[in-house]
Amino acid sequence: MDTETHNKRWKADFDDNFVSGDTFTTQSETAYLAPDDLYAIDSLTGEVRWQVDLQGRKDGKVQSSRNTLFAAGEQNHLLALDPVTSEQQWTKKFQAGKKVGLAVDQESETICLNDGNGKNVYALDISTGEEVMSFKVEGEITAPVSAAQGNLFVVTDVRKTEEHEFGERTWIDSRVAYAIDIETGETQWTLKLPDSVHARPVIRKDLLLCADIRSRVCAIDIHTGEVRWDTKLRSGFSFSQPPVANQEEIFLVGTNEDENSNQAYALDIESGELQWRYQLPLGFDERPAISDGTLWVPTADRATGEGTVYAIEPTKSTRLLLTGEIQTLDDAMAQFTMSANDTAAGTLKIPADELPYYGRFEGAQFELFLALGEEYEAISGDPQRNSSLITEFEVVDVRQSEENIEMSLEAIDGEQSIVNLTLQKEQLPESISAEDEAWYLGVSLDYDEGETPTDIIPDAVELFDRYVEGPSGDYDSD
Repeated sequence: MDTETHNKRWKADFDDNFVSGDTFTTQSETAYLAPDDLYAIDSLTGEVRWQVDLQGRKDGKVQSSRNTLFAAGEQNHLLALDPVTSEQQWTKKFQAGKKVGLAVDQESETICLNDGNGKNVYALDISTGEEVMSFKVEGEITAPVSAAQGNLFVVTDVRKTEEHEFGERTWIDSRVAYAIDIETGETQWTLKLPDSVHARPVIRKDLLLCADIRSRVCAIDIHTGEVRWDTKLRSGFSFSQPPVANQEEIFLVGTNEDENSNQAYALDIESGELQWRYQLPLGFDERPAISDGTLWVPTADRATGEGTVYAIEPTKSTRLLLTGEIQTLDDAMAQFTMSANDTAAGTLKIPADELPYYGRFEGAQFELFLALGEEYEAISGDPQRNSSLITEFEVVDVRQSEENIEMSLEAIDGEQSIVNLTLQKEQLPESISAEDEAWYLGVSLDYDEGETPTDIIPDAVELFDRYVEGPSGDYDSD
């Protein structure tokens, strides 16, 4: 696919074998992938340059390093090949079992891997395949290894077993991240992680980035094991795929089965603060890719299996992720008090009809996502983002005090009354004004049942009858 025009350049078919993130890598103008055999494909034309028989090892892992290409499959043969000619340089065999995970460390010039029994990690010399280091972990390896700056990183499960009258019971007692010095084989640090971390950690800059199936993302200093930041995104989203990152941001794709959708997130890599998010149709999520600031998200329809690739590009809008609580509510309007990181951030007064019926009560907790920009395109979404919970406004009046900016907003569709928003000045561009330039604001409201106290949540049927069905039992138009 052309990264500028988003048009398809070429297509290569591999029967029913699926190409996933760990089976694909690129180098120069060549793509290497191993859906069954190992292929080298010209990335400009789609022409197969060479093909190597992996002897039935499907879904093999692929990594590249300068003048060497590495491939591993189910039989746990690690092959080192010349990426231009496909000539074999060396090979290693490891205990069969779970699939091998590969990671290249340029500083120590090693290829690191976890073997098939889930207990050992190795570092091999890139040029010769000779063993530089081996390490046996406590527990069982749960995700493929990562490596950078002379260290190998791996996540393990420590399990415990106890006897009871019906037999043995085994459970995960802890999930632990190890940092191991590749040269010496010594443990640099260990850190206990939530047991919900399943995806492979990703290294960018000096950070080990971990995502879990409970909407959490954390960044760990690779030198000290210190947690730099720990961000909890909206509850209900599961991150089963490893994140991707560039020098500024970390990107993830999560799935929410209850809301029948996927969602792409971008976080600031230094602070963990949400930069933007994008709603996608529900599908089989695969690991995304980042190239020149564009996030490429492959997904497949669960009913038809038809695949789609989305190219998502950030806008120039100011983006704010806030938590909000409905302070007052009547038939016409709802007023939120908003906060950021437990610090008061302002208020929002919005028509009550904008709220979902199941979150329309005082004390309900919401996640509010605001996008403010001078251009409408900076805050508007493509059709797949259209939702009753996303409303776009034009700023029609701005009033400033010493600490706050108060804005009056008018819905662009013209069907809403004036909405009032008050935010702290430090959160907004200094140039904001309703006099010289037009400003636009997108507001996304998501009810967060997990953060709402259970003792104040009304009966869902009662809310449905009150706000969705009319007195006669017919559905209201909203």
